[in-house]
Amino acid sequence: MQRKIVTSLYEWFKSDTRKPLVMQGARQVGKSTSVRMFAKENNLNLFEVNLEKYSELDHVFATLKIDNILRQIEGVLKRPLPEDSSSLLFLDEIQATPHALAALRYFYEETPNLPVIAAGSLLDFVLADHEFSMPVGRIEYLQVFPMSFDEFLLAREEHWLREQLITYKIGSTWPIATHDQLSLLLRDYMITGGMPEVVAQRIKNSKSLKWQQIQENIIQTFQDDFAKYAKKHRVGVLRQIFDRLPQQIGRKVKYSYLAPNERAEHVRDSILLLDKARILLRTFHTDASGIPLKAQKDENTFKCFMLDVGLYNLDLAKN
Repeated sequence: MQRKIVTSLYEWFKSDTRKPLVMQGARQVGKSTSVRMFAKENNLNLFEVNLEKYSELDHVFATLKIDNILRQIEGVLKRPLPEDSSSLLFLDEIQATPHALAALRYFYEETPNLPVIAAGSLLDFVLADHEFSMPVGRIEYLQVFPMSFDEFLLAREEHWLREQLITYKIGSTWPIATHDQLSLLLRDYMITGGMPEVVAQRIKNSKSLKWQQIQENIIQTFQDDFAKYAKKHRVGVLRQIFDRLPQQIGRKVKYSYLAPNERAEHVRDSILLLDKARILLRTFHTDASGIPLKAQKDENTFKCFMLDVGLYNLDLAKN
């Protein structure tokens, strides 16, 4: 499947001011797959290390000695790592070795010709729990989200309909057949969502319900993560909010509805945790009386939206 994120990776790779890239996003949105696609499309020699499997490397990264870090990585990969642009070093699940984030600065300063991408989930929590200097000005960030409707059309190989959609001008008249076909595809997208594995399975076998099982597994994974970033007595509050949230999508958030028996500050803090985990997105009210709009933002008045419309619809149906 084609992802627009691959184009962003290419622009980063070709930049004259390229720095190590940190890809952020919730679980299962396609960070790792996009990197592999990018490397394959550009004939790069990919050196991938899943740091969850080698968490002992954290103390190596903590030394900030790049020569030793590279030797240790070569030991894991069992092959030499050329320090040039024909290669791509991919540090996946970097949250498992937090000191690797600080070490990215020295990749930039001492091995500038070696492209480095790091990816992980729950990175904001890792940064909050560790005391080390982040390489400000020495790394770049790239946010990764589920597939858009545009990418969904590409995955379905609906190239002609996609072209009609992206070239449409307000006031133009569409053939009824075009409108009807796109409406059906939009309905399909609203049910399927944009989590890449779900989309791939739905396309592979639309008559099977395995894609819904994948959605349920993703939701369960999100819930399993609650214990990683919330205190034990707050996990229950997170589950309440997560279960009730689908019925509040697009409405002004009321703490008393999401967790009626909890104190307002506990509910607020739990929403912030879900936002930090990128499971939900908050949109704030603004008076819009000037530019930038953010200057008139009301932090206490906001609406929440779930990460993925397909997961939202599944969760709504279950509740």
